[in-house]
This record gives sequence, C-alpha cells and structure tokens, in this order.
Amino acid sequence: MRWPGARQRLLVLLLCLNAALPLIYLSVSRIAISDPATGGWLGDTGSYIHMYDGVPLDSIPKPFRYRILAPYLARLVPPLPASIASLYQITPDKLIKFRFGAVDFLGLTGAAYFTFLLCETLGFAAAECMIASLLFMTGFPVVNFAGLPLTDAVSYFFLVAAIVCVLRDWDLGLLVMVAVGMLAKETTAFVLVPILALELPLAARLRKLLLALPGIAAYLVFRFVIRPTTLGWNYSLADTLENLRATLTSGRRLLWIGVDGSIAFGVVWLLALAGAVMLMRAGKWRDPMLRLALLVPVAIAAPILAYANIGRLFYLTFPAVLPLAMLPVERLLSGRRPEETDATAERGGGGVGGGASCRRGSANFGEDALGS
Repeated sequence: MRWPGARQRLLVLLLCLNAALPLIYLSVSRIAISDPATGGWLGDTGSYIHMYDGVPLDSIPKPFRYRILAPYLARLVPPLPASIASLYQITPDKLIKFRFGAVDFLGLTGAAYFTFLLCETLGFAAAECMIASLLFMTGFPVVNFAGLPLTDAVSYFFLVAAIVCVLRDWDLGLLVMVAVGMLAKETTAFVLVPILALELPLAARLRKLLLALPGIAAYLVFRFVIRPTTLGWNYSLADTLENLRATLTSGRRLLWIGVDGSIAFGVVWLLALAGAVMLMRAGKWRDPMLRLALLVPVAIAAPILAYANIGRLFYLTFPAVLPLAMLPVERLLSGRRPEETDATAERGGGGVGGGASCRRGSANFGEDALGS
C-alpha cells in the first residue's frame, strides 16, 4: 500500500520523534556527567560543556574545540518553564543535560528520518525503510551515548542527510549539510566516500565534489589557520604508525576492537554481510549499496589509526550497514524462497518531491536513477 507522500512523511517523522524521546530522557535523567564511560569532566563531555559555558576555545583541546555546533546550539535552548520544572528535581547538571538533550533529540530524530529516506532512495518499501530507521535508533552507541552532552547525534544527522543529498541530487542541501555538519563533527567529510565511490557521470561527480569541498575547506582553515593548537590529540605520521603498531601487538586492544566493534550493530552486522553477499552473488558490483559499503573500511581504519573509541566511530557506517541489512529482511518479509527473489530487482523508491527511485546497478546512477 502506498500512501500519499505528505501523510507518509508526517507519520514517519512522528514515529522517529516518538522513538527519540525516551532515549533522550534516559540520558538526561539517569546518566551522570561525571561517569567515566561518557568521558566525564576530563574527557569529551567535559570539553563540550566547557564550550557550552563559554570557556575560550584556546583552552579547549583538539579535536573537541572545532566541534562548536552542538555546544553553541545548547546555549540557545531555553530552560524548562517553572511550572514544569517544579515537577522534577532540576539540578545544574540536569539543566546542562536537558539543553544538550534537546539538541540531541533533534539530531536523532533527523538522522532516523533521513535513514528512512536513504533506504527509500535505494528502492526499499516503506516497511523496510521504517525497520532500518528504528534499528538505527536502537543501536548500542545511540542508546548509550547519543543523548549525552556529546556531538554524536548531530554528527549522525549531518552525515546521513549529506549522503541522501548526494543520492537525490539535492545540490543546495549537500552544500548546506556539509558546510554546517563540519562544525558539528569532522566525520561529515565521510560524505566524500559515496561521492567518489558511486558510479556517477564525471560531470555529476565533479559537481558534488565542488558542493562538498567548500565546507571541508572552511573547516580546515578554521582548524589549521584560524585556531591552530598543539593542545590535545596530535596525529603525526609517527604517532599514527605507533598507534597501528600498538594495536596489532596488543591482544587486549584487539579484543576490545572485536567486542566494541561487534556490539555497535550486533546481529545487524551479519544481516548486512548477508545483503552484500546477495548482491555480489548476483554480480551487481556497481550497486550503490555496495559502493556505500566502502564507508566501512574507512570508519574502521579511523579509530584504529587514531587509537580512539571504536564502537561510536564504527556506528558512522550505518548509512551503508543498515540498507544492506534490509536486503535479507526484505526477503524474509516477502515470504519468498531465495530463488524466487532477486536482490538486484528494480525497486520503486517513493522519492521526495520528484518521485526519485533507484534502479539497482544503473550505469547512470546519478542522472537516470535519481536525477528526476
């Protein structure tokens, strides 16, 4: 059953809002800022709260000092009305968490909504799109970190929104999402992976690069020209090679990578692998979902080389992992045997506005499939 577009969009948005609210409430009401598991006052969380409090950026270590969007937006969130606040035990820490939580709430809702649009763009029906969206919301890094005074939620939103803009030829959207998203977190630059990996006409690829590069260039100027510092994490080539050596020679570190990386998606990793195998067995190596899967090695290499948190960075691959995972889910929901279904079949994406759809394996992906 296909609904009129506006009503479907509204229902999806309401479901995303409904799923995000308890996640944010849990973080605001139950998790202490001082909890070392969140970075605490001396780690990520503390740096963002100092930025929220107006501490000069010169005293904030990198890379946190460059992720200014979420802390500055949190300042703009008004406190709860006195009549409502009187119903709760509002402490200064809870007020901080509430303001960051409001920003995280919008980021999570937007990320879940654009996950729906991403799967729709790739040709899945509304049921699989909604499953992917809700799976995103129930991921371990989302449940445990996305409602805290961190930048995770907004970084998820800008990354998946930028990728959808690439797929749907939303040029202005791509320009804005990358430019603003780089101020949320530098991982927005991962959008370059689909721009370079998808099978696009040369003119389309160059156009998308020219739209993405101003935001990335502005970030680099901000980081290395306007606000350079040696305070914080310094990733020289020697440091990177040492981190790699330390990882490969440490059984404990490798075990942590395995455990933390596995629980990022849990069994969804296996579903995504099954989906990738389905496409490869069908010979559809040019399928946009397999091209998006190149996000996985990029996101996996980043925390290993930087000796950083594993699971939270691995989760940035959700725009690749979740659509692939929907292929076996789609087969299961259809009730057909493997030989009766074709993972490369043409799918009618509902699209946005112009009714865009994705034809699996289209040689003119950027123009024919999504350029309408």
